[in-house]
Amino acid sequence: MKKLLISGSNDPYFNVAAEKYLFDHFTDETLFFWRNDPCVVIGRNQNSWLECDPAYMGEHGIRLVRRYTGGGAVYQDPGNLNYSWFSHEKGIEPLLGWLTAGLQELGIRSITGSRNDLLADGRKFSGTASMSAAGRYLYHGTLMISVDRQNLAGALKPSPLKMKSHGIDSVRSRVINLQDINPQITAEQIIAAVSAQYGPYEAGSLPALDVIRRLRDELADPVWLMNETPAFETTLEYRLNDGIWQVRLDVREGLVRQAEVYTDSLKIHDTKAIAQRLQDIPFDETEIRQILEEYADR
Repeated sequence: MKKLLISGSNDPYFNVAAEKYLFDHFTDETLFFWRNDPCVVIGRNQNSWLECDPAYMGEHGIRLVRRYTGGGAVYQDPGNLNYSWFSHEKGIEPLLGWLTAGLQELGIRSITGSRNDLLADGRKFSGTASMSAAGRYLYHGTLMISVDRQNLAGALKPSPLKMKSHGIDSVRSRVINLQDINPQITAEQIIAAVSAQYGPYEAGSLPALDVIRRLRDELADPVWLMNETPAFETTLEYRLNDGIWQVRLDVREGLVRQAEVYTDSLKIHDTKAIAQRLQDIPFDETEIRQILEEYADR
């Protein structure tokens, strides 16, 4: 019998952890719906500094989440509905069929675009990604219902850093909220309509909550968020009290592995010693600037 699960949590780390647990342990075909508090979810192999604006996210309480699957960066909040389909059969077409047929019942005419996106009025409201292992398949995606587009634009504005990165960049698209088409549509209506297309099914609750909570804590750990970041090179430039300072950095696993420091200051600075001090610290623009200011103010 097919299973239908709906998360009762809006914690993005918990929900991504629940999805991972279900993928690793499901036996029956399962459709899982979940919604998150404001966050940016990036793909397994993405560089967060290229995908979003950490300063904006900090000011607006938007968390960073790195998922286990590939794909691009997405902004999520309670106005977005996530879906995950776990199957032993390869191919996303059944899922896309349930989604489009369910939305049709609610007055939303949609088509499938490139990369298995869903489009309405020529704009994207759903993107997908996938993962497979040992005959198990996960297809998941997002449905924009009433997402805060100001936060979406602010959070997904890439850092102004100029860097050479070895990660995967997101493909930016014009997006639309489903409430722009049907102002009355809700997540609950979509779940009911899509579930009717998916059924018959057996409704259930998430199993093994203690295991999911442990996975949740691992996802929220800065080690996971930073160590999975692809290596990159960047140059920072600051105008400090005694002149212009430039720092060229090689960053791997979120840590500064090599640094070169240059300045036009009239003071005599041991730039090699300063560069040595920067090595093996977490890449953080604010902390790096503070270290340079110590020397500029002497």
